[in-house]
Amino acid sequence: MSLKTTPGTVKVTLYHKPGSMLVVASNLEDVDIDAVIEIDAGDIGRSPAGLRITHILENQSSPPQWKSSTLSCSIRAKSCIMAIISE
Repeated sequence: MSLKTTPGTVKVTLYHKPGSMLVVASNLEDVDIDAVIEIDAGDIGRSPAGLRITHILENQSSPPQWKSSTLSCSIRAKSCIMAIISE
């Protein structure tokens, strides 16, 4: 599975099974950040256009957004987001 994060300090763990994935993105810095996580969703056997965020851990000021293989989110300092992306 191919991942690219901006900024590079974002730590990402991804678990996947056919048709869905759990993404955990952490901000270990002392300041809030806006993160962009590019995921090659083709690796889970699905078109990115057919995927959407189905569940999130609601602990941030705004929910993460999914569009065209990219997860965009704001992450508070010393915090994380969790999202399930599936059909």
